Amino acid sequence: MLQPNAQGLSLSQGLQTIRLGGGQVGVRFAYQGTFRGQGRVTPVQGEVTAVAGPRAAAVFDAWAAPEVYEYERADVQEMVDTAEVG
Repeated sequence: MLQPNAQGLSLSQGLQTIRLGGGQVGVRFAYQGTFRGQGRVTPVQGEVTAVAGPRAAAVFDAWAAPEVYEYERADVQEMVDTAEVG
């Protein structure tokens, strides 16, 4: 859950519908904020993707420092979009 450790958390407007290669449908939203952990405060940007298959579900939370995440975003989305959720 994002909220307990977040300060200044902001979420994207609405949910983006995605379809995995196996045909499962999921939703994705982006977020950014400052998070507390291990004695320090760190700015973070990321995306959460939730997908349900016929027998299982998966939630992916990909994040990084804001100045790095935009470079990693396409790779993360490709990994999630090609995942197999049963």
